[in-house]
Amino acid sequence: TQYEKGFAFYSHEPIFWLKITFVAIYGAATFFNTVTLVKRGIDKSNGTLEPMSEELAERMIRLCNAELTALAIIPLTATFVARGIGYSNDLPWQPLAGFAAVAFLGAGFKYIKEALDFENKPAISE
Repeated sequence: TQYEKGFAFYSHEPIFWLKITFVAIYGAATFFNTVTLVKRGIDKSNGTLEPMSEELAERMIRLCNAELTALAIIPLTATFVARGIGYSNDLPWQPLAGFAAVAFLGAGFKYIKEALDFENKPAISE
């Protein structure tokens, strides 16, 4: 058994780049909840904190579920990578790395912008 295969091995493994993409998506998905909680903390310290709307709570729950899904898939993909499933020495790694970077930057920008622009609408009482 060979340990510590190094970048030369992993760079030609498409499932490795899929794993990196899931890590990127997980990281980016945390931005919305983090920014929202920081904003709410600032509002609380300023005395302007409003109750969380159902819409905001549901959005945060959906993102937590997406994070948990990514966390569940990451070890599975790592297992496949360690066993060399999908390995191809002819596979150029640069486009796959670029895809993972674009996924992180795109999703990260989306979730940060969404968190900063999200308007907490108060619940309508009947």
